[in-house]
Amino acid sequence: MTPTLPHHLVVLLCACRELNTTETKILARHVGLAPATVNAYFQRASQLLGTTDRFSTVQQAFRLGILLASDDNLLINGDFTEGHRGQALDASLPWSTVIGWSELRPSTPQWITEHEGEPAAMMMWGVADVGEAIFQSLPPVRQLQPGRSYRFSAEYRFGPVRCDWPTVPRQPMFVDFVVRVSVGALPHYTTPDTPGQVATLGRLHYAARPPVQVVPPAVPITSEYLEELRRFGGEHAVVQALYTDRVGGNHYWEWEWGAIPDWTADAPYNCLTIHPTNDLLVGKESTNPDAPLELAWGQIRRIRFIEIA
Repeated sequence: MTPTLPHHLVVLLCACRELNTTETKILARHVGLAPATVNAYFQRASQLLGTTDRFSTVQQAFRLGILLASDDNLLINGDFTEGHRGQALDASLPWSTVIGWSELRPSTPQWITEHEGEPAAMMMWGVADVGEAIFQSLPPVRQLQPGRSYRFSAEYRFGPVRCDWPTVPRQPMFVDFVVRVSVGALPHYTTPDTPGQVATLGRLHYAARPPVQVVPPAVPITSEYLEELRRFGGEHAVVQALYTDRVGGNHYWEWEWGAIPDWTADAPYNCLTIHPTNDLLVGKESTNPDAPLELAWGQIRRIRFIEIA
């Protein structure tokens, strides 16, 4: 079976051929990465291709046709497959790391790794005034240019339900994923749009419907099963399993694919931020006792952000 490389490693090796060098500092400046990250990428590529040095890694990737593959995604690791788990009990950022992506502090979005044939995803919560978000800094060669048009697409869905729904149907059953670009990382995702500095591309909307099927859990809720859920989906997956078991079944929310209408940049931008919301202002729990039930939870995966010719 011919080996393959993740997109972010292909970008680095293509830069080696374009610049005719494997020198760390030159490549780091060209692709907008820290020198330590470039070294780590080379090590990973060498491991996947079974090579022993940088030159042979680039040559082997070229011989296998990997560097000729067409991938116009401006984002690296848009499927959230590459990363490392931290020492925490769950798969939250920032303790875990997902290559290319960072949490917009202070927040701990959940990294749901590949499991039982399902692709990896990112799970976050948010409302209009507080919540979680992830962002990616684009390298210089992939920064957005004024006058050029771009398209954002992804798979996404609502969930998990953080209350005994439908027994207690108080949680708003929809989520919007808001996509924004900026010059540098946003101070907060509620930072207002500013011409040439911050712009909102649009939203991906998911309106939760009654589940197609409600069935008893396929696996008994044992301590061993909960520990496996914690390993792959974090603490929130455990909470979700306990909630759905208590109401007598598992709720299935289907994934949807959607794209934001093509957007033309008005200025150069180098960061892309994603966060969920339902536009509610929850304030603080002391002033709004329903605040924990009004959060919009959502999951997103298979993200693509491309330039439209």
